[in-house]
Amino acid sequence: MAALGTELKYGDEAWTAWFDRRAENCQFRAELVDFYASDSPANDPTLQISIYHKNAEDTGDGTAATAAVGRSAVLELGNGQASGDISVVTAVDLKELVRFKFEWPAGVANDWIRHRLLTPAWFDASSNS
Repeated sequence: MAALGTELKYGDEAWTAWFDRRAENCQFRAELVDFYASDSPANDPTLQISIYHKNAEDTGDGTAATAAVGRSAVLELGNGQASGDISVVTAVDLKELVRFKFEWPAGVANDWIRHRLLTPAWFDASSNS
């Protein structure tokens, strides 16, 4: 039987392919499926999933998307969470193309996290006339 989700080991850095945005804003969610922490709970592994965006004619990796509260749009898994916990962030004013970057700010060798990205909820800003 195949394991649910994608597993990343400590030290891995990965990017998804670019995909088209469906609206100006989006609520992204990621679920912590399982993890292994060799030094838990002192050093629980932490996986950050950053949201990047750019226009089709732009080159490079794009820029970090902005969250609704004016900070970078980052999903964080691990660091005291239990399996099944979900991290949520709302990104606003997205450009034409979107993708994710996976990074490890905390953890030790042999740690791993299995996660899955849940279906995003796309929406345009409401207008009050």
